[in-house]
Amino acid sequence: PLGAPLIVSGEVIAMNSTRAGARLTSLIRVSERISGEVVTESRVDTIFRGVETDAPPASPGDRAPIRIGEARETVLPVPRGFPHVYTECASIWNPIHTERRAALAAGLPDIIVHGTALWAFAFLSLDRPKTRLTRLAGRFSAMAIPGHSVCLRHWDAQPEGFAFELLNAAGERAVSSGLAFFEQEDF
Repeated sequence: PLGAPLIVSGEVIAMNSTRAGARLTSLIRVSERISGEVVTESRVDTIFRGVETDAPPASPGDRAPIRIGEARETVLPVPRGFPHVYTECASIWNPIHTERRAALAAGLPDIIVHGTALWAFAFLSLDRPKTRLTRLAGRFSAMAIPGHSVCLRHWDAQPEGFAFELLNAAGERAVSSGLAFFEQEDF
């Protein structure tokens, strides 16, 4: 119910070695304090660039989702100032997204769009009337530079779902192996 007290818990579920560095996989769960009902669950992979670990190499992970039918494409403009607005609204601050000098110092070609913002672009474009999102997954694979459009390419997947990828202006997959699942809402 709205306003119910929540409990947030987390656990480390894996540590792997990748070409880029150590990858830590965590499971974050938000549950209602009284009923124990899970409200949301997120699996989060964090890459610690340049950090070595004696953990075994990462497995290939989830296979790409099965794509049914022809791809549909939607071009989505990303205004130059979008990362600044998103940073303030989401309270996710990292100077590589808003300060060109910091992005260049980090070896990036320019400021980049937040990965979670790219997810939001996909979700908002895939959203269907009278449904609610139940699962959103994808791998952040390449940078998207604000001021350039991105292309959402999506296919039907399993019932009530979509497989998707989001391409940056260079045609690289900024989000790959994407999945979005919805369920009917009772209105």
